[in-house]
Amino acid sequence: MNLSLYDYKTGGCYDSITPTGINRNQGAESTLACLISFLNMYSLDDITEIDLGLKISESDVD
Repeated sequence: MNLSLYDYKTGGCYDSITPTGINRNQGAESTLACLISFLNMYSLDDITEIDLGLKISESDVD
């Protein structure tokens, strides 16, 4: 399907992928779950840049 639940323009996250496509609702629970996932990815020692439409520098990663 090649669909993304993450909205690069708004930083929000859609609720689900259904048999007919993406459910366009962007509830707080979905957005928070997405952000928590990104924070977990950032915490990995060997990752200094994740392509979320944003660029970070090594000095920004703790």
